Amino acid sequence: MKKLTRTATNGRTVGMPTVNLASFLSPTGIFYTYDARLLGQRIIYSISFETEYDVASIYDGEDFERSFDLFTELGLAILGLDYAEMIAKRHDDLMADASQLLEQPVDYTLKIQPLFLGDSQLPVC
Repeated sequence: MKKLTRTATNGRTVGMPTVNLASFLSPTGIFYTYDARLLGQRIIYSISFETEYDVASIYDGEDFERSFDLFTELGLAILGLDYAEMIAKRHDDLMADASQLLEQPVDYTLKIQPLFLGDSQLPVC
């Protein structure tokens, strides 16, 4: 079972829950990831790549089949047939992992401990 990842955005709130569906490192050192994240009550699929100095998105959208086909073709073009077949066999598992985002309740607040010295109070708006 995959664990949902939540990232702190400004120290007080937490970003949208995200699950990494698949990833690979190309022979040239570019890291490709296939993620699903919850935006409202919709699942958004993202394919992005990360180099030493840059991060960019190849695909962001709600269509699982389109994103899955694109990631499989990307793996085929970069790593070859073995990787593409391995991803294709995991189709149903990846869809189930992504739909898990809708089933789990998420607490969007970051739990903070009061500081011993210093200001740890949240601003009152």
